[in-house]
Amino acid sequence: VDNYTVIHSWHTLSAESTLISRFLENISFAISSSWRILQQPPADVVYLFNWPIFAQGMNSWVLKKLISKNVKIVNNVRDVYPESLMGKNMLKADSLIARLLRKWDKSHLHRCDVVITLAPTMKDLLVKNREVPSEKVKVLPNWFDAGKFRKKLPKDGAFRKKHNISPDTFLAIYAGSMTMSAGLDLYVQAAELLKDSGKIQFLLVGDGSERKPIENKIARKGLKNIRNIYPMNPEDVPEVQAAADVLLMSLSGEMAQNAAPSKQVSYMFSGRPVIASISPNGTPAKIIADSKAGYVLPPDNPQALADKLIELSENNQDLEEIGENARKYAMKNFAKDMVLPKMIDIFEALADNA
Repeated sequence: VDNYTVIHSWHTLSAESTLISRFLENISFAISSSWRILQQPPADVVYLFNWPIFAQGMNSWVLKKLISKNVKIVNNVRDVYPESLMGKNMLKADSLIARLLRKWDKSHLHRCDVVITLAPTMKDLLVKNREVPSEKVKVLPNWFDAGKFRKKLPKDGAFRKKHNISPDTFLAIYAGSMTMSAGLDLYVQAAELLKDSGKIQFLLVGDGSERKPIENKIARKGLKNIRNIYPMNPEDVPEVQAAADVLLMSLSGEMAQNAAPSKQVSYMFSGRPVIASISPNGTPAKIIADSKAGYVLPPDNPQALADKLIELSENNQDLEEIGENARKYAMKNFAKDMVLPKMIDIFEALADNA
């Protein structure tokens, strides 16, 4: 692609993800990127797709107050604060900090001309709690470059061969970042319940702040039916996920239920059934139900997960069809070719009125 310029903005970077380190990253990028904005010629349309609250809020204030009130702002909302922190019990709803964050976020969203959200439930929250006009909020799901998933890969491909995993092994894979929000303890507990099952194996593929604690827990329990493989490079994702009989996902916090996470979308492109330990009332569960792409289990329930894996390992004749349902739904609803033109329409409509 030609005719574009990349301008780098500085921010702090911490080896360990904590609330303080993430705040410093957010606020440092807010200051440096806003300074960069002031140095550039005025734009007709600006697309904000960065840290919420401080970075986006400061950027929109600088654009509207110091550059031009006529500049059009499109803001992509991937997470809503303080609600996200409240859902993780990190902040009380009636606290002073929560009230200030809501006020800041509301001011920012009202400065934007279009607000893009990932799901209708997130739109409803912004319309109700931030009083954003409904016509200003557009729903566009997480999109994915389906190019690397165009060809459906075999289950007994290179990944299983590389790691000496038999084609007869029933393989349940979690693939992605190993963080606290991933709920990885659930898989260790389920593996412990299934430690005497010779056929079912768990793989946790990826890296992150919880990798070492999880590896230590597995070692302490002496479990042989679950292990971690890392790192996982982006180009390895299709091969890793294709090796699974089922792909595992769990979500914690109320806000996590408001949109299809990128992990779910990636899983579905792989054409493998998804076992999701999540709330049955959220958007991710609705997508699985609508697409017939897998199974929704009670969150934080290792016995339910263990029972489902036993059932599927003994009666796996429907897994191929369920995986194909997932793939077809993803291609129709989450492929870049389907979603990106809608976003371009938004930009062009704003540019015409700039």
